[in-house]
Amino acid sequence: MELEPEPRTHGARTDVAERRTTASTMLVFLQMTSLQLGAVFATGLAARIGAVPAATLRLGFAAVFTWIAVRPKVGRITRGDLPLVVTFGAVLAVMNASFFAAISRLPLGVATTLEFLGPLAVVLISAARFRDRIWGLVAAAGVVLLTWNLGHLDGWGIGFALVAATCRALYIVGSKRIGQRYGNADGLCFALAVGFVLALPFGAVIGGRQLLQQDVLLTGMLVALLSSAVPYLCDLYALRHLPSHVFGILVSMAPAGGALAGFLLLDQVLRPVQAAGIALVVAASIGALMGTRRRARVASAASTVEPESGSPARP
Repeated sequence: MELEPEPRTHGARTDVAERRTTASTMLVFLQMTSLQLGAVFATGLAARIGAVPAATLRLGFAAVFTWIAVRPKVGRITRGDLPLVVTFGAVLAVMNASFFAAISRLPLGVATTLEFLGPLAVVLISAARFRDRIWGLVAAAGVVLLTWNLGHLDGWGIGFALVAATCRALYIVGSKRIGQRYGNADGLCFALAVGFVLALPFGAVIGGRQLLQQDVLLTGMLVALLSSAVPYLCDLYALRHLPSHVFGILVSMAPAGGALAGFLLLDQVLRPVQAAGIALVVAASIGALMGTRRRARVASAASTVEPESGSPARP
């Protein structure tokens, strides 16, 4: 009598969990690359027309791009969803405007570093395991080194960057909630439209006719695509399969990307101590990711299908 083959549920579930973690991680890295390239173009745009008009263009074109890509069903939004969607849209508007104000006053690497104190706060608050908090502290140490000994920094720039950091933390929480609520990018489309509507009156008054100049519009489209549409969609799908604290550690690599982008594309100085900070942030990200993959395998093993009631247990 032939023995029945052992069920392959455990192996299959483990493979699926690891594939999802890997795919989500790749989306986070795509998000960071696109975001930093967009920030390089955004620096010049904000310096030319102002932070709020630049943020208005970014939100407006990002809303158009995501609506074309996703084609959301407006009927899906209910009255009960309005507080979440409107709040998320307001967070997007303030986050964009404050970040543009920061990069017009600070080196790109410094502004990006300060902004991503928000994700680090999410790491330290949401992590349930002591080891995860250690990785968060390692990343925080790297962030400190990235801004070490840079001389006098604009106080307003620091303030705007910290506002952006607060909004970035709220963005992670809100993006996860809105993704769980809709199961796709519909909620993001609604929130981007709300953010654009909120920013438009201020952007139009401050920017005036400059907003209608052809080169400004083209740059705004490029910034929106690289800095908003692609990153937001990547975040939305990555947060479905990555815990918030792991996502926060991974995106804390963005300051390293900002420092490198500023050094390579904007001739901004990158000192050895900043390189050490980059190394710490990268190490923390790798450590957090390895821990997530290990726990995914353990969770898959624990969820293996039990023998049916009344069936003899296998040896």
